[in-house]
Amino acid sequence: MHHLDHCLAIVDVYVLLAEMARQGVIELSSHQSEPHSWRPYLGVGGQREIVKPDLTAVTATGDFEDHWFFEIDRGTESLPTVARKCQQYERYRRSGQEQRHSGVFPLVVWVVRDEVRQAKVLTLIRATRHLDPDLFRVTTLAELGGVIAGRTV
Repeated sequence: MHHLDHCLAIVDVYVLLAEMARQGVIELSSHQSEPHSWRPYLGVGGQREIVKPDLTAVTATGDFEDHWFFEIDRGTESLPTVARKCQQYERYRRSGQEQRHSGVFPLVVWVVRDEVRQAKVLTLIRATRHLDPDLFRVTTLAELGGVIAGRTV
């Protein structure tokens, strides 16, 4: 049941993006879902690693293009697991692979189920060593449109 809930939440994010594009709020240039959204890379020690966003997207508003990695958090993962996933995104960013491929590193957007989980994940990101908090956004689905349109941070 958790897997189905997670899959439906991914679809909800995509539907929101598609609806924003249909309304002309953004242009949805591209998107990928699992497993096509996954990014293999070499870790610091040369080991093979994979960062596995649930969904990726490139959107445009006006003259600006934004790149996104979406992580859907339904509250079923422990906070230490969320921290490890954030650290993996940080290692991937430091590898430079995404930047060589697309010229930028996407923002990692955690879409959480409610404001309580949002506060916990935000606190976790700020408290975890070696993470750049500016790399991450934590939002609910209800607030995601504002994040995508650049109205909220």
